[in-house]
Amino acid sequence: MKRTVWIFCFLVVALCINAQGIYTKVMKYDKFDDVVWSKNIKTLITQTDTTFVFETKGLKPETYFYVDAPLMAIHEGSRDSLVNLVADIWGYESQYFAVTNKIREDVRAETQKQISDMNDTELTDEEAGVLLAANLFKRIEELPVITTRTISKYRFTYEYETDFVWIKFKDGSRIVYSKY
Repeated sequence: MKRTVWIFCFLVVALCINAQGIYTKVMKYDKFDDVVWSKNIKTLITQTDTTFVFETKGLKPETYFYVDAPLMAIHEGSRDSLVNLVADIWGYESQYFAVTNKIREDVRAETQKQISDMNDTELTDEEAGVLLAANLFKRIEELPVITTRTISKYRFTYEYETDFVWIKFKDGSRIVYSKY
């Protein structure tokens, strides 16, 4: 019985260690896909329902907000349905338009100004949300795109190989985080 409990505890610990989003290598590419710089530094990437938090060792955490909605996110494949991502690499990925704190505050301020200019018209919360979304869509070209990619060792059955996360900026450059 004790042996079974110890084996179970070992498997749970191994699963928890493997599930952490700690990436050990960071590379920056320019818009021509040339490497600008490369560093071996730990970065913890945490994804919640509405945010990505990038915590690089020794730096201030960066928070990006996103909405998992049809026009703001794209999902290709899943753990149960692998897709050919590039060449002969199989797995699944998701792409999200990310909103930085600065853009978020600018859009909120713009929306508040528009609402105050319509002082004789009272808006419902739903109408104010639509106005906020419209103002955000006006700035969609400025938003970075965050891509999460999980690669499988095999084509037809899922077996974890590695993960990549990258942020593509409006100038075409990107920062790629990898686990190896």
